[in-house]
Amino acid sequence: MTMHDVHGRGGQRFGPETIVGKWCVGLFLVFVTAFAVFMTLALVGAGTWEPEFSANLEATIPFLIAVASALASLVVGLVAMVRGGDRSTGVVVATVISGMVTFFFTGELLSVIGVLPQH
Repeated sequence: MTMHDVHGRGGQRFGPETIVGKWCVGLFLVFVTAFAVFMTLALVGAGTWEPEFSANLEATIPFLIAVASALASLVVGLVAMVRGGDRSTGVVVATVISGMVTFFFTGELLSVIGVLPQH
């Protein structure tokens, strides 16, 4: 039985190994940052919300950036894992969380436009 060093083959790494994997983790960090900005704005201005989504642009823009970066992180993460073979922990975690965010956002969007029943 041989021992591998940290950078040798055979060990699980946290950081991405490919350029596409780095893009996946970077887009995931953009998602986390934009969502934190959105939540901060939601907590600070909780009493001033309009019923229409686009009426409050200072909160709408970070939310749309968060959703777009989560979707992009999911797609880029899947490409990194399937084509690039990057199965580092950072890429897998970013892809799974981005997939869940995309799944729930798609369900909410389909519920709002009337395809799915509202809850």
